[in-house]
Amino acid sequence: MGKQQTERLALFVGSIVLTAILYKLVPSIAGPLVLLGTFVHETGHGIAGILVGGEFLELHITEWGGYAIVARPSDSGGIASAIISAGGLIGPSFAAMLSFAAARSRKWSRIFLGGVALILAWLILFKVDNGRGYMVAGVIFAGSAALAIRGSASLNQAVTVFFGIQLALSLYSDTDYLFTQYFSGTNGERMSSDTQNMADALVGPYWFWACVCIAISVCALLLGAFLMLAGSGKPKPVLT
Repeated sequence: MGKQQTERLALFVGSIVLTAILYKLVPSIAGPLVLLGTFVHETGHGIAGILVGGEFLELHITEWGGYAIVARPSDSGGIASAIISAGGLIGPSFAAMLSFAAARSRKWSRIFLGGVALILAWLILFKVDNGRGYMVAGVIFAGSAALAIRGSASLNQAVTVFFGIQLALSLYSDTDYLFTQYFSGTNGERMSSDTQNMADALVGPYWFWACVCIAISVCALLLGAFLMLAGSGKPKPVLT
């Protein structure tokens, strides 16, 4: 195992340990970290909507979580609706995959954080539509922009790995929601979960689509971890 590979492994393990310590010793940190996953979840719905030809209208972060308002194409069928619903469920894991892949090098870690700042600026200017959303987006934007501009190369890489770990944990924290058919909205009305929306749009029960989303998310996380931790594959020079 090369030096850089060992350093990346140490950052990966260290981020997991640090996260566990923070959750144990500073329970109040759990809320803000979960909000990060919630923000990416709702952004995932919006980006999925754009990819199927719809329109990402608004993003809200609330006390109980959040929601995105996405207009699907008028001529689209159930597949488009299912993709929009799935976008939020697998979005954090795909963002974690990109984070892990970028953390493979310090140069790409800086580029990744700069990209996060640009996406957050776009969301703040055009999509976020409530005070709590502005607060969450503003904190993430300020942190990622400051690191991309002024952060040291080693710090950027460490933060990129830590960022990925938090998003990876979203899969665990969202497990109950994945296997939920209905939930109570802001005004107490019964609302369908994303997996139930997928079941309504396609075929099969909601729990089947929960399993599908978990499988896709796990594959994305494993790929990201592999891209970060794998060796360069370059042959070592031989002295003759």
